[in-house]
Amino acid sequence: MTEAEAQSSLHRLYEGDNQVPSTTDEDYLVRRSYLNDAIRQWEQQGMWRSLIGTLTSASDGTKTTTSGTSTYSAPTDFKRPVGFLRITDSEGSETYYENLPIEKVQLFDNDTTSRFYYITGNDQDGYTINIHGTPTTTGLTINYEYYKHADTLTATTDKFEMSDPYYAIYYALAQLFAGDGQGDRSTLALVEANDKLKVMKRNNMVAGFFQDNYVPDSYFELGGKGFGY
Repeated sequence: MTEAEAQSSLHRLYEGDNQVPSTTDEDYLVRRSYLNDAIRQWEQQGMWRSLIGTLTSASDGTKTTTSGTSTYSAPTDFKRPVGFLRITDSEGSETYYENLPIEKVQLFDNDTTSRFYYITGNDQDGYTINIHGTPTTTGLTINYEYYKHADTLTATTDKFEMSDPYYAIYYALAQLFAGDGQGDRSTLALVEANDKLKVMKRNNMVAGFFQDNYVPDSYFELGGKGFGY
């Protein structure tokens, strides 16, 4: 769903007609701010699968190695690492680097053979990917998955990353009704928003089709008695 579609739905629920304010109108911009508030609230409510991105698809962040350089800029929407960093050579061979918590890095001060990466920085100054051991070839491809900050709305064509944008619409609707002093209608809209948030949380935890959602009992599969025996 785009921002324009969300604004149209929000207006119908609020005003009961299709006369959506122009994009430069104060009402439109206030509603955008409420939709963005909802996005920020949603972002804090869980570890959303839809917020896992890759360096390859990011709009910025250093994506290739430089010989003798161990520090590389992370994407601006970077929040935390997910899994292994990989460096791919010209023949497609990958070298894997495990993520190491920064408090353990000092244990490897004199280690020149282990491969890992760690993160330094913060949201204000940006994050840096530190690779150990240091790449010795220029131009190799770097890739990794990372958990990103949610994108907010700045244009009518921007799309929501949440699976059910009606959470944001009903959240914004609740704020509009509250501003009008319509407490009962605001409460009802907020209840509707929270119900949609609960469904998103539940769906976020469900394994994909044809994926197991239990701990494999390898001993049982090999003919043993398994758990509980």
